[in-house]
Order: sequence, then C-alpha cells, then structure tokens
Amino acid sequence: MLTTVSGDNYAENVYNAIVNDIVNSSLGEGEKLNDKELARRFGYSRTPIREAIIMLERDGFVKTVGREGTYVRRLTQSNIRDIYVVREALETSAARLGAAGISDDNLMMMDSVLTRMEEIIRHGEDSGVNGFVWLDLEFHQLIMRSSGVKLLGEICHNLGLLSASIHCRGTQYAQQLTTYAQQHRAIYRAFANHNAQDAESLLREHIQYGKRMLLLGGTIGVQGRQ
Repeated sequence: MLTTVSGDNYAENVYNAIVNDIVNSSLGEGEKLNDKELARRFGYSRTPIREAIIMLERDGFVKTVGREGTYVRRLTQSNIRDIYVVREALETSAARLGAAGISDDNLMMMDSVLTRMEEIIRHGEDSGVNGFVWLDLEFHQLIMRSSGVKLLGEICHNLGLLSASIHCRGTQYAQQLTTYAQQHRAIYRAFANHNAQDAESLLREHIQYGKRMLLLGGTIGVQGRQ
C-alpha cells in the first residue's frame, strides 16, 4: 500500500487513501467524489479534502467536469498506450542503469517480494489480485531504486498506480498472475547476474505484455468521462 504520511499533512492522507480506493476498485471508473462525504469520512474540514482532489487531478486519477463535480477518471485505450510508452522508456532505462551495480540488499528485497507473489499464487491467499498488484508495484519501485536516479522512481510511481488501477478492474490480470510472476522472476535473475542487457530486454517484454493484456482484454472504456 501507499506510505502513510505524517498525521498533520491532512491533504496527503486523504490523497493516499483515495488512491488506495481507486487501485483496490473500491472507487470505480466514473464514480463521483463528494467533498462533504469525504470530510465526514476523514473527520477533516473541506479545505484539505479539496487540496487532495486537486492533487488527484494533477496526477491523473480524477477529472473535474465543470460544475458537475469530480469523478474517478475513465482511462481510454489512448491514455493506456501513452502511460505504457513512458513506462517502457523510463523503466528499461532504470533497469539498464541498475542491474550492473545493484546492491545485495536491493536484491534481497526483490527476492522477498517475488516470494510473497508466488505464495499468493500457490496458496490462493485471500489478498488475491489486490495483494499481488501492490507487490507488483513494489517490485517495479525496487527496479527504479536500483538505478540510483530518484526522479525516475517519482515519475514512474504514479504511472504504475494508474496501470494497477486498471488491471484490478478486469479479469485479464487475475488470469495472468502466474505469467507475471514468472516474468518478474526472470527479470530478477538478470539483476542477480548483473546482466544489464538482459534486465533491460526482459523488462521491456514484460511491460509490453502488460500493455497488450490491458488493450486486448476489453477492460478499458473508450467512452464517457476521461
């Protein structure tokens, strides 16, 4: 899940909670956000709620439509293609930079994340897709961290969250958990072998596969609010 921020930063607390709701599909595409209801839910004034909504719109999670209100953004196939073009360019660069000199600690964390993914698949844990998708995000963040370029991680984090929110809405992701875990394990082995070329190539194939599953799976709307 998202990192919880300090309690005095109310807007970021609200932001993180709503992003979690979107990724976990508790808030669906096109669902309206009501600042009065959110203020009651969090026990805050409406000012930090509105600040959080501005942050959510800035990062592409919601869309304000004139005087109608603010809605969870409905991402189109064109939006998804754009997200994955950027993810592929940045994440593969991070893999190339990180694989050669990745630390033992980072490798241990990657292996731990993969082991938890494989346990979800093996035992059919209750966390299911939602648990897997957060581990998926964590694995990709570790790749970003290995590059040593902080900005790469910051940019790709929100793109990963947007991708995850769509994966969780359809059935294709749930049907592909074993494939995704195997792809992640292959990427990990390239990192463990400090093979930058293989790490970059395998990650590129993995990202392209995820994009194909989203676009071919019919989970992305092409009409309505965006």
